[in-house]
Amino acid sequence: MPPAGGKKAGYADSPVGGKMVAKSDPRLGFRAVLDSTIALAVWLQIELAEPWQPWLADIRSRLGNIMRADALGEPLGCQAIVGLSDEDLHRLSHQPLRYLDHDHLVLEASHGRDAALLNLLRTKVRETETVAAQVFITRSFEVLRPDILQALNRLSSTVYVMMILSVTKQPLTVKQIQQRLGERNDY
Repeated sequence: MPPAGGKKAGYADSPVGGKMVAKSDPRLGFRAVLDSTIALAVWLQIELAEPWQPWLADIRSRLGNIMRADALGEPLGCQAIVGLSDEDLHRLSHQPLRYLDHDHLVLEASHGRDAALLNLLRTKVRETETVAAQVFITRSFEVLRPDILQALNRLSSTVYVMMILSVTKQPLTVKQIQQRLGERNDY
């Protein structure tokens, strides 16, 4: 039971709409994992070179918007990553050879530093997605926040696409990727 008088105690917090809950509430566990994912995205903005900056800025923004939507109990709006829609990112991650000239990737040391750092972010996003699933999918399989779950899934796809681009000898630009998506629109 929350403390009397509405004061926040060290063992309570307020995840949605000011409602006090125990620190052990799964929603706060989701927020903690999401917060560490944001921290990793910011760290990679510092660590990785210019070509990745627009991607990472959009990923960081999307993660922050997920946090906001959850905290306020608001729907999460659509948000492109470097001009690529959720559908585009899904297509790229599922058919990389077709669109990116590189087959699916199983990371190894020879792929280099950028790919390894991006893989840390990809796995952290996947971890965040699985924690979100524990919070937002009921035992009767009702999905309470499909918007948040899909956004996290697409962010994982986004980082996977970045990893593939990082290991190609001549990485495609976003404009080239968009052209290929338009030319091969028979998915």
